[in-house]
Amino acid sequence: MAGFRVPAATYRVQFNRNFKGDVETAGRNPGFYVLVEKILAEDETMPQEWPVSGTTGYDFLNMVNGLFITEQGLQKLRAIYASFTSLGEFAPEDVIYEKKKLVMEALFGGEVNTLGHYLGLLALHDRRARDLPGSDLIRAFAGVTACLSVYRTYIRDYTVSPRDAAYLEKAISEARQRDPSLNPLALDFLNRVLLQDFKHSASQEQKEERLQFIMRWQQFTGPIMATGFEDTALYVYNPLISLNEVGTTFKPTSIDAFHRFNQARLESSPFTINATSTHDTKRGEDVRARINVLSEMPEEWEESIKKWNSLNAPRRVLVGGSPVPDPNEELFLYQTLIGAWPLLPEEVPNFGRRLKDYMIKAAREAKVHTRWISPDKEHENGLLAFLDAILDETGSNEFLEDFLRRLSTITRAGAINSLGQALLKIASPGVPDFYQGSELWDFSLVDPDNRRPVDFDKRARYLRDLKLSESSGSLDALISELLSSWKDGRIKLYMIYKALNFRREHKDLFLEGEYHPLFCTGTGRNSAVGFLRHKHGCWALAAIPRLTAETLASDEFLPGNKAWGESFLTLHPEAPLAWTNVFTRESLKASVHGGANVLFLHEIFSRFPVALLSSADCKSTKRTG
Repeated sequence: MAGFRVPAATYRVQFNRNFKGDVETAGRNPGFYVLVEKILAEDETMPQEWPVSGTTGYDFLNMVNGLFITEQGLQKLRAIYASFTSLGEFAPEDVIYEKKKLVMEALFGGEVNTLGHYLGLLALHDRRARDLPGSDLIRAFAGVTACLSVYRTYIRDYTVSPRDAAYLEKAISEARQRDPSLNPLALDFLNRVLLQDFKHSASQEQKEERLQFIMRWQQFTGPIMATGFEDTALYVYNPLISLNEVGTTFKPTSIDAFHRFNQARLESSPFTINATSTHDTKRGEDVRARINVLSEMPEEWEESIKKWNSLNAPRRVLVGGSPVPDPNEELFLYQTLIGAWPLLPEEVPNFGRRLKDYMIKAAREAKVHTRWISPDKEHENGLLAFLDAILDETGSNEFLEDFLRRLSTITRAGAINSLGQALLKIASPGVPDFYQGSELWDFSLVDPDNRRPVDFDKRARYLRDLKLSESSGSLDALISELLSSWKDGRIKLYMIYKALNFRREHKDLFLEGEYHPLFCTGTGRNSAVGFLRHKHGCWALAAIPRLTAETLASDEFLPGNKAWGESFLTLHPEAPLAWTNVFTRESLKASVHGGANVLFLHEIFSRFPVALLSSADCKSTKRTG
């Protein structure tokens, strides 16, 4: 992993003064703000003894991204993928296992042999393992490494924490199940070594040697996970590539799960980072937001890819008797086009060049037909020729025409998803982080594409103009103009600018304030996510729409009042009745429904795609420093 990213939204917060909760009460406050660039796997938590404020935010990224994917739609997409590629249905865990084994064999052979030799020397001092063949020991520890579900464990002495023991026991058990040909005695011995089972007598020297093996193995598992999972499996398993992200669980996020995640974050790591794009993500946040829309329209997607596959059949070339691209690569490409196609026509020519570079990198990372260490130029040239043909605008191109027609609704729904995830990032427990350039629509792909120069002058000019229009003209006119010209990205910049300034003015509310989930009732009960933040009489309400593809009219950016019916959010009993929208300055008043105070979605989202509401009792926090 690359180095530390400076959070763009810490607003000169006096973190030492504000450090509370587990860090300070446990006596672990280091006196300054410390984050760890760590990828948390599913259900993995930070070791409680670490004197840090949290991670750089991949866990939040995957949690919020999953909110915009439907479980039913994802299942259909997986079935479509299995049929289109003829690969059959299989779990992502199977791909990760195979690819971790692949990289150990192809890229880490020296380290595998060294650790295997080391393990063989340890076996000589164990009466139940001394006769085991070295090859059996190597296969056993490679199998366990491939099954380890986290990047690494953190054993530093002769004790193994319950946390690490659980990961190791699970990996060893899974290795037995996945590969019955592994020598069970070799696995038993590895179990004793990793869990430091000294029930049978062992000298101090032997204990030290086992610990040294564990320390070296722990340095090995991280690169295997990064290379086998991040840099290989994420380019091979392609039912819905917006899920193929660093730290992914390959699962949608339920509204309940998102609220539980935020509540736990507030309790355990309120100063951790909320990220949606980083230097290391596989695609920009707005690319993911747009691809997620496919889970809302799996039938239309299936129809599209079948048609495109047929239209583009003459454009494939044969390499070694096989068509290029293969079906898996083709599906990966179509999703990439859906996610990253520019909104502005002037950006299309450069996108074609970027796409070529990206597809060659993706093919090499997948390690199926070509690799970095041994590129297959014939296959790669076939990919480039296919791209040239399907993007050709010099003559009639039925594929490109059909693609652009079908893209229209997806781009608008994806943009609304993007605004939603950005607002959730700002208002949720944690510190929001903005990767360079993502203040406007970010359709970057993996590095080096996401390291391209950013036009900060353009963003500064846009921001100055927005402030001027807001202060000197009609806000209604500005909002209307932002909605009609949403493709230029200023609507995202405006939303971020307003929400961040509100957060800065009420920093204690967002850093320390209570978190109250809100639940939607009515026909659109799954179409919105909302929550309250509360501290010292100040209340803020954040609400965003989700799964909007079917509700968008052909020429509108807002879903419209009809999309929401009579759906509403039920307020906390102590929450105020009167609210002001931070983005539009409109006043909203709660209604009484079924004995509870409620806000109707058609009122919340009547003039802007997302909502940040403030109570009258919110007083600005005086800036210091």
